[in-house]
Parts: sequence; structure tokens; C-alpha cells
Amino acid sequence: MATNATVTNASVVETKDHCKDWAEAQHAVFQLARLFILISFLTPCTFRYHSLFLRVMLSCGHILTLIWGAVFVCMPDFVIWCGAFSVANFVHIVYLAYTSLPDRFSKALDDIYLHVFKPLKISRKQFQGLAEIGSMELLGKGGSYAKQDHTCTGLRLSMLLKGR
Repeated sequence: MATNATVTNASVVETKDHCKDWAEAQHAVFQLARLFILISFLTPCTFRYHSLFLRVMLSCGHILTLIWGAVFVCMPDFVIWCGAFSVANFVHIVYLAYTSLPDRFSKALDDIYLHVFKPLKISRKQFQGLAEIGSMELLGKGGSYAKQDHTCTGLRLSMLLKGR
């Protein structure tokens, strides 16, 4: 029995010696990278900017993993893969930021959208399309918008915003 205990103890000691190589895998940078990736996957999809937030967190995780792979464990193939993932995520972040940020209008067009088109449930994208193909005409004081049998708008759809 003493022989079995010695073998068991020897195998436990060997396992501890073998696990000392794992110290770099337990580095704080690696753990922080995994935390960023975990947070990215735990964000609820009901969050308005879910896709953008997911990509930002994934990029942070990949960059930290890249740093860990380059500085602490010296694995060039790992660094290359993490760099590729980081670049792909960065490109996707730029695309998502560009498409998800609201369109900016002039103050006059924004007022028109908020008071006339938004109550009709027309999206900002749809309104932007209308605003791009249309034009805004300003009439001076005493100027006529329309007269009987004559209008300056011709066959276009027009809207009088202020005046009589």
C-alpha cells in the first residue's frame, strides 16, 4: 500500500510540475480578454445598438488576446489570427456606426419631419429620400405660392409650411 501511495503522490507532484506551464494561460490580460468576449455575447438583442456594442466588445477582447499572445506566450500564429479578427471587427464597426447613426437634417427639415412626417409613421430614411429628390423654395414677403390656374410648383407635390 505504501508503494501505491508513493506512486499516487509522485503522479500528483508530476501533475503540479506539468501545470506550472499553465501560469501564462491564467494571466490577467487573457482573463480580461475573455471577460470582454463574454460581455459581448451577453448583451440583450433588444438593446438599440446591440450589433455595434457586440463588435466593439469583441474587438477589445481580440486586441487583448493579441497582446497576450504576442507578449506573454509568444505564439505568432495566434497573433496573426487575432489581428485578422480585430481588423474584420473594426471594419464592421465602421460600417455599423455609419449605418446606425441617425441622419442629420437642417433645422427646417428636422422640424418638418418631427411635426408632419413622424406622426404619419414615416421613417427618417424614407423622409431623407423625399428630401433628397425635393427642393425647398422660400418666398419673400408678398410672394404668391399659388394663384388660380397658375402655381409655381407645376406638377410637383408641394407643401406650404407657413403663410397664406
